[in-house]
Amino acid sequence: MDFDQRLQNRSFSTVRTIVITDREGFDCCVTVAKIAWHLNAAGRIRLTYRPVRPLPEWDVGTIRFPDDLVPERPGTDVGLIGTAHPVLPKGAKTNAAFAWIQVGMLRKVIQIFGPRHYRSDKSLSEPGPLRPTPLVYELAYGGRENDGTYCLENPVGRGFSRDKPEGKPGPQLEPVNEMLRDSPQAHASHATFGPIPEHWAPRCNLTGTRDTDYYRDRFPVPPLDFDPRHYNWSVPGLYSSAPLRGDEPIEVAGVLPEGTWRFKLPLYPIRFEIDMDGETLVPPTHLDGLLIDADERVVECTYRAKTRLPMKWERLTAIRAIGLATVPDEYLDPEPWPRAS
Repeated sequence: MDFDQRLQNRSFSTVRTIVITDREGFDCCVTVAKIAWHLNAAGRIRLTYRPVRPLPEWDVGTIRFPDDLVPERPGTDVGLIGTAHPVLPKGAKTNAAFAWIQVGMLRKVIQIFGPRHYRSDKSLSEPGPLRPTPLVYELAYGGRENDGTYCLENPVGRGFSRDKPEGKPGPQLEPVNEMLRDSPQAHASHATFGPIPEHWAPRCNLTGTRDTDYYRDRFPVPPLDFDPRHYNWSVPGLYSSAPLRGDEPIEVAGVLPEGTWRFKLPLYPIRFEIDMDGETLVPPTHLDGLLIDADERVVECTYRAKTRLPMKWERLTAIRAIGLATVPDEYLDPEPWPRAS
């Protein structure tokens, strides 16, 4: 049954539904709503469109946009994709810079280097001049060995292999560890802000025990020790176990050519309503994804709700996604701004 046919969208978000078997083995209707905002470098906002994605969108070896149609995502994932543009005084030259993102109390900092290569002693050369640098896992630590083993945190990166012939490119992105006591040390692979694919660590370590007993007694329902954090795509350091509201102050530095980007999104929560058996149900929801596309100056905010289906799915007669805030007229300007060069 296509529940999109029973969907009423009363919001400025994009909405889709899918039927999924959840980790308890129940058939569920999952409804996902996404609202997107376009911002210029000064922080002026207008409403724009981004799709609810049934599958991740890949960019070479890593995902650029995660899939949206999953049963649940506890807490809030925060991420950023784009290109780092070091902002320097006119005429200044450098071979390294910092970039960071902060959303509310969440903060992650990385260091960006100009091109580096391995010397004959397997040490890294001094970095070359720093130019605009894609914030992708291919430029961070990771990679594969010739025997087929690979870095679980980043199979497409650089430096993991023991074989480092002279001239081979080295990592250009490195994490910066917080100096606060008890702060966990960032893995060298986690030197960017983008989404992590589900088959990379730490996500792949959260799928539960899949032994012979599991495949005999429970498959295809997830194992009893399955951790729903497996569905979370954010890099360590950019996950909030307490859901964010969506109107926290945001700061992005070292990424835009115009300089530091500070803004605050309008608060636009979503309410889901389900009509079933003559009653209206209101399943819980929260902001579970905030993804900044710095190249396009677009921020995506994602909400979802899960409803267990009755034996006869026809008893679910309507699904409504309702925006719980007004959108000022100036945010509805249909004229797109020219993309920053």
